Amino acid sequence: MLLYVASLLLPLALAASPTPEQQARLDAAENAWRQKDEAAAEKLLAQLTEEVPDWERPWRRRCGVVLAQGRTSEAVELCRKALALDPSVENRTALALALIRDTLGVEIAGEPELEEARALIEAATTARADYAQAWAAMCELAIVKEDPAILQRCVEELEKHHPDDAGTLYYRVHLDLERADFNHARRALVSARSKGLSDDLYQPLVLRVSAAFPEDQAEPAGVDALGSPTAMLPWVIAAGLALSVAAIALLGDRSRPAPAAPPEGERAPDTEAAPEGAALEEATPKDEPRS
Repeated sequence: MLLYVASLLLPLALAASPTPEQQARLDAAENAWRQKDEAAAEKLLAQLTEEVPDWERPWRRRCGVVLAQGRTSEAVELCRKALALDPSVENRTALALALIRDTLGVEIAGEPELEEARALIEAATTARADYAQAWAAMCELAIVKEDPAILQRCVEELEKHHPDDAGTLYYRVHLDLERADFNHARRALVSARSKGLSDDLYQPLVLRVSAAFPEDQAEPAGVDALGSPTAMLPWVIAAGLALSVAAIALLGDRSRPAPAAPPEGERAPDTEAAPEGAALEEATPKDEPRS
């Protein structure tokens, strides 16, 4: 049901100023992440966090890269370091995403982490009501907790501030399925696909929509045929174990009161996460204003 990992965003202030060479290495790390070379990105980011420990952006980026590789507990600690340096909405959201992912497959032990994640998200959305990644993180929380009320709230906020984003439509499909509104879920999925929803997110959701569609109704028009259930098994497993990071990446960083939005994170993706973000289509770096 869930799919992917997240991206993290831009600091509001820096306790230390990086040199031009260090900034160039951060850019290189973000580019490596975009190319899905997590090992190279992580190596550069580890160097930067050691050289300039008060520079929070590499900590957040490193959290996102580690989270994308499934090392959730380690990612949580890295995000905590970023948040300690700067309690920005971006860092709150990044830590929330890491906490949510860290609870997957955990029963009782996961509840305190989910409550902490919710508090972080509430603080972020209170500070910036139009901050897309925080609302996307809330949708992830709702899916993990199987809480329709929270899911409805985050979808309504995303539709208010970012109605045409593929990420918004992705979560709309989940809400429609929860409400058994199969026709609307089908239309939202087709629309999300047309707006760039990746295969990693689209394929498992197609399977879910097709499986939920009543037998006495026509197959969802415009939805690709997926083949046999056996062929789709890897997608089903991925969807059930990962966070929806790609959708968070698609939402981008719309936190500032600007029209259509600078993409997700600072200059590259974050955990996301977006988070902004992830396991599937890691919230790879997008261009952000430099800090």
